[in-house]
Amino acid sequence: MLIGPRDDTRELEQLQSDVMDVTQAMLALPIRLPRTRFYRGLQARKRIMDALRQEISTRRENGLKLDHRDDFLQTLLLKSHMDSPEEALTDEQILDNILTLIIAGQVTTATAITWMVKYLGDNTDLQEKLRSVQLDLASKHNDAPLTLQHLNTMDYAYKTVKESLRMATIVSWFPRVALKDCQVAGN
Repeated sequence: MLIGPRDDTRELEQLQSDVMDVTQAMLALPIRLPRTRFYRGLQARKRIMDALRQEISTRRENGLKLDHRDDFLQTLLLKSHMDSPEEALTDEQILDNILTLIIAGQVTTATAITWMVKYLGDNTDLQEKLRSVQLDLASKHNDAPLTLQHLNTMDYAYKTVKESLRMATIVSWFPRVALKDCQVAGN
């Protein structure tokens, strides 16, 4: 995780709303006028950055080594703390890294899921096989919630995701191009 789990649902809902506003502002006409999508995105970015600054401050006050969080923000803070001053990331660089990953992760994940659902909708045989595999796994575990260990055994689901990612680009501004010719089944 990037910044660890959030217990406060209001905080999480605000973060989700702010990330959506920032994402939409990236496609808006860059005019800084109140009530515009771009302006809302700037305000949302400021709220996200302020919340991240507060999180960094809290972690530093609690002592970085005493805080046993295992997330990307903690990794950046610890590395920055241990590096020589000229190699250490500034707080602004840490904040920009986290914000970039939050936004990039949201957009690319949503796009990847959308394409996978589309391809499964187009191919009902594969959709039914995937459903059957998932139901079989769930029944073997008495319909208990699945864990990461269960997820790691889902070969067919893994291959479905990988094939969807192969077939569709998830970042529309970066089309993929084959670097060399290849043959499949002699063609």
